[in-house]
Amino acid sequence: MPKLNLNLQFLFTEYEVKERYKKAAELGFKFVELQNPYGIDVNELQALLDDLGLEQILINIDVSDKELKSMNLALNPLKRDKFKERVEKSVQYAETLSVRVVNCTPGPALNDFEYAE
Repeated sequence: MPKLNLNLQFLFTEYEVKERYKKAAELGFKFVELQNPYGIDVNELQALLDDLGLEQILINIDVSDKELKSMNLALNPLKRDKFKERVEKSVQYAETLSVRVVNCTPGPALNDFEYAE
């Protein structure tokens, strides 16, 4: 039997994020992913996972750049410090939640920079 997981970033969007975890557990799933769990305190999220018998298997590094309204923070050489902070936060979440997969999406290319930068 395959082990399936629910992607809570895109499912049950009519519910608040914590309620999505509860819905996954109610349906009998054991594994979930949520690309952007950073709106929930990591310890609170771990307690929720434990209470529901769920395992978080994937998160993304937050590459959103609210200033530029883009999703390519990882590519912007002027935002290295901000990207480093986001990587560190992702590592904290991954370690606390025992997540084995941390995804980093590059986003759309920037026209104003050379790849060497």
